[in-house]
Amino acid sequence: MSTEEFVKNVHKEKDNLLRAYFENQNSEVSNQINTMELTAKQKEKLNKALDIALSDLCFSFFS
Repeated sequence: MSTEEFVKNVHKEKDNLLRAYFENQNSEVSNQINTMELTAKQKEKLNKALDIALSDLCFSFFS
């Protein structure tokens, strides 16, 4: 797998995880987010923070 393919795959998987966290009622993460009763703006900020954290995690494994 090339570096470019790896980056694309990480981005795709990260997007899938974030979507599941914020749209899927059947995951523990989604349940925890829902119990926070966040406003739309707060959810946006949480999504961004999780996006950064997942990027850091994924790329730290391979650096």
